[in-house]
Amino acid sequence: MTVAGDGGGIATLGRVPAVGWAGTSMTTLGAASGALPGGAGDGSNTIGQRPPLAHAALPRLHQSQQATEVQSHAESRRHRALDQPDHRRTEVFEADDQSVIDLLYWEDVKKTGTLFGAIILTLFSLTQFSSISVLAYLALSALSLTISLRLYTSVLHLLYKTQEVHPFQSYLDLDICFSQEQLRKYSEATVLYLTSSVDHLRRLILVEDLLDSLKFGVLLWLLTYIGALFNGLTVTILVVVGVFIVPLIYRKHKAQINQYLGLLRGQIKDLTAKIQAKLPGSRPKVE
Repeated sequence: MTVAGDGGGIATLGRVPAVGWAGTSMTTLGAASGALPGGAGDGSNTIGQRPPLAHAALPRLHQSQQATEVQSHAESRRHRALDQPDHRRTEVFEADDQSVIDLLYWEDVKKTGTLFGAIILTLFSLTQFSSISVLAYLALSALSLTISLRLYTSVLHLLYKTQEVHPFQSYLDLDICFSQEQLRKYSEATVLYLTSSVDHLRRLILVEDLLDSLKFGVLLWLLTYIGALFNGLTVTILVVVGVFIVPLIYRKHKAQINQYLGLLRGQIKDLTAKIQAKLPGSRPKVE
């Protein structure tokens, strides 16, 4: 674009596009080779002026820093919460283990006796009847008992005009669902036991250690005699009786039992070491 001056001179105005702070395009006009008459002494004419970028970016930078600090604080607080041990969950698991121990040691004779008698009665019933018949009779007996109690409370409500209370309301309101932590704990324990058992069985069958494989073979040979003398239900009954009786006997005669077990363990260890030294391909175990 050309502009004519008073003296016939021609000045060329260059158009330079510029982007302002708000995103609008502004035009800065500058003098080219010659200055216009009556123009500024510095030889330039500016139509628009760009606002300072540093001052405009300060609020956004401050807000971004605040958001980053809040996010980092929340992350650190979440990590601290995850790292802290869950004392309540630990107490629940310890309480469950303690209740099982108290049950096996006959701390509550009524509760342990009821459970022991029910298991033994069920196992003896399985030796005489089929499993379907035993399960059907057990369910029918339980249903008869609950219906009788329910009818009894309803009759009392009609006779005495009292508030009817369901006899099993506390059991109906009982939460039987497992939490996520309990499911994770039990699933991890189950997987750990299964993988450990499979790994140990693999080492025995594939003869990683010759002495251990021979001991496993002797155990299987003894089990053939046990299977010839007893069936599975009889062995199960013996195991249940041992689970409920052996801990009680052990607590009463703990010192004598530990003494004899220590002597027996020492003799077995010496005999195992002698056999292992004579067998080829056996490796001494690291204590």
